[in-house]
Amino acid sequence: MSRVHTGPLTEGDGAAQKKILWPMLSSVLGMVLLALFVIPNILKSGAGLMSPGALLSLAIIFYVGSSALLISYLLRRVERLLQVAKGLILVGFIFHTGAIVAHWMVAGRPPISNIFEMLISFAWALIALDYVFQRIYKLKILSSFSVPIATLAVLLSTILPADPERTLPPALQSVWLYIHVTFAIFSYVACAIAFVASILYLVKDRVKLETFGMITQALTVTTIAGIDWLGNADTAHRHFNILLRGEFFLSLLYKGREIAIPGMEKTYLVAGLPFAGNALRVSLLVAVIGLVLYLAKASSKTLLRVTQLGFLAQLASVAVILAATLSNSTQQMIDRIPGQVLGQFDAAALAKAATVSIKSIPFIFAGLLVALVTTLLFLILHSRHEAIVSSLPDGKLLDEVNYKVVTIAFPLLTLMIATGAFWANRTWGSYWNWDPKEVGALITWLVYAAYLHMRIVRGWAGRRAAYFAIIGFVFVLFTFIGISYLLPGLHAYA
Repeated sequence: MSRVHTGPLTEGDGAAQKKILWPMLSSVLGMVLLALFVIPNILKSGAGLMSPGALLSLAIIFYVGSSALLISYLLRRVERLLQVAKGLILVGFIFHTGAIVAHWMVAGRPPISNIFEMLISFAWALIALDYVFQRIYKLKILSSFSVPIATLAVLLSTILPADPERTLPPALQSVWLYIHVTFAIFSYVACAIAFVASILYLVKDRVKLETFGMITQALTVTTIAGIDWLGNADTAHRHFNILLRGEFFLSLLYKGREIAIPGMEKTYLVAGLPFAGNALRVSLLVAVIGLVLYLAKASSKTLLRVTQLGFLAQLASVAVILAATLSNSTQQMIDRIPGQVLGQFDAAALAKAATVSIKSIPFIFAGLLVALVTTLLFLILHSRHEAIVSSLPDGKLLDEVNYKVVTIAFPLLTLMIATGAFWANRTWGSYWNWDPKEVGALITWLVYAAYLHMRIVRGWAGRRAAYFAIIGFVFVLFTFIGISYLLPGLHAYA
């Protein structure tokens, strides 16, 4: 059994030093690179270091560093990595709390009225509850997944409009907003922790790596095919075609808003990103091939090579999109706009004022990022499978955590729906309107109700319970984020 290093390292303890050196260097390097990008932008904006955006950016720097160390701790089990990560989490959490308080002071209300505010509040609550569950169950390993999920949520929030000074619609100017959404956030956080415990249980229970690989490929196929469908749907107003023509477009923004084409309602000025569509097309085709190979039970080596190729293609897709937006080469983008459309604008003024930003495709980019991170996690699991399995706590404890957390999540989901129905009746005169988000919340509630029924009445535990909790969290994500973006309804503002 390998030693757990907690005290000072001696000069002769070379193996332990190597275990710590590279994770520390990678964490520090990532934080420095982020700081070099973030701090000049903060200073350039003139908002000050105590502004909500600046504080959130500083929190991200420390969360990213802690996430790198926590993943290294999962692989290497060196206690000092965990201790340093905890310190970084604490500093990030302080900045995160400061960002929420500052946003609250600017807005004059709690930050829970739109997707941006709910994401930063969700991430804050996830960090806090992760700490609570660690104290109760002594599950140090839980943070290796919970903190990166919170970090990803905060990162995704940065591509959404914050707009703290906006006036809330009349329907939202109610104390029931804060009651209803608070229940929603904490129920979703509990579902996220149950999801993490379920994933860890399945790894500990030695579910075949091929199963995880197949799920990873299916997620990539679903994500990119969904993006392609959005690009061709009338509601998307982007009209790109990834699969057949290798096209991918971004809207041009003016003062943070998409530029509408005159005389064409809710149709926006778009410009193509060179190579992005083709990179996504390669990612989709490789993922389809990988999924077929997994279903055909091809050799493990072949499956790994295909997954690695798919990861590189996904990474290229995200890199091309980021490069195009960070370089902000607006003139090149404008040059690619059809002349008959461009002729409706003052080209000189457009080139001067318009910007290119992933903020025009926040959920599309979020989907690509989630698929990329999922593939990366699978490759890490594949490369260090035995080490990870041996480092995890007993499966019975993980199964118990899954069950206990769902018993917390389910009442919170119930209260979320009940307070929402009461508020809806006061606002719209009806307890239930079959709004897409209401239906999504009801389906989510039914999944967790079925979980508890099968667990208590039929004795379902272990893998079946874990799969139930994972499916439930998928519905949580779709209800929380997907419906808000894809389906119009009474909750469109959220």
